[in-house]
Amino acid sequence: MIPVSLPHLDWVLIRQAISLSLAFGKECRIVGGLMFINNNQPFSAFLSDFEEFFQKYQFGHFSTKGDDLLFYPEPVRFGNFTISINPYSSAIELMLLLMPALFMQSFRSRLYLSGVTHSPLSFSTSWMKESFLAALEQMGMYASCTLRRFGFYASGGGLIEAKVYPAEAKRLSEFSIPRDNARFTGARIYIAHLDSSIAVQEKNFLREELGLDEAQTGILEIRDCDGAWNHAEIYCLADGLPLVLSETVPVYDFSGAFIFSENSIQPAMEKLVNNTRAALENALLPEELEKEIAIYRVITGNTAEYASESARASAELAVQFTS
Repeated sequence: MIPVSLPHLDWVLIRQAISLSLAFGKECRIVGGLMFINNNQPFSAFLSDFEEFFQKYQFGHFSTKGDDLLFYPEPVRFGNFTISINPYSSAIELMLLLMPALFMQSFRSRLYLSGVTHSPLSFSTSWMKESFLAALEQMGMYASCTLRRFGFYASGGGLIEAKVYPAEAKRLSEFSIPRDNARFTGARIYIAHLDSSIAVQEKNFLREELGLDEAQTGILEIRDCDGAWNHAEIYCLADGLPLVLSETVPVYDFSGAFIFSENSIQPAMEKLVNNTRAALENALLPEELEKEIAIYRVITGNTAEYASESARASAELAVQFTS
């Protein structure tokens, strides 16, 4: 059993450890994993979805010992998989969990994930299909993510269809963002069952801050959905790699209470702009993207220098399972 003991444990590392355990068929013990979940209750919904999926398809099971979380994987097979996502969870998290193992199969797999497609605790479908999957393609890993219906945190009702193909591992050139070859390409505001003037305010702020013209910015008002939502995305192109950076204005909390406040709009938009500028000005991948692709770099034998400590932690985690 592989002991996963990390000084700065977070949810992504827990999910990645389970994912690598599943992909390589090696039992793992995440030291402090149970304590982390107990202290960060919103992530317990993610873990519940994982457990339900593993039980349904006999991919493995969890156990606990003290403050630790143990996972015992079973052999993974390709196929068509269907599951309903908890209203406080995320379909994207389940997709991220399963992809390494499904890439290693001999034939294509298809996932039908109903429920929450957009969660403030995870990534958007735009980030998944336009940025993350584009990065994986450079390593010979091909997958698709199709949004059939929007489903938001605390309400659900959405649907994602995903396909994961057998990997064709290949070397890649180092990801970077040359300062003279990085540019903003647009921005979009998503809003559902809230006053549309909020989206106009956010759109105008992003246009002014990023120097975008009217044709590069848009508002998507979602009506065919359950529940309310407010989310902004900025799109960039860096050396051929699309980047999607986003920020969600909180609408519901983990108890289902409506917590939306117009006072939250400006801080969220400023944070999004600052994070985007920092990535481009420093010629670095956004930290969350670098962290997610770190385990794939190790799996495919692509060495890399990591700009963030969190990405280095993910890479070191992957080395434990692949060595």
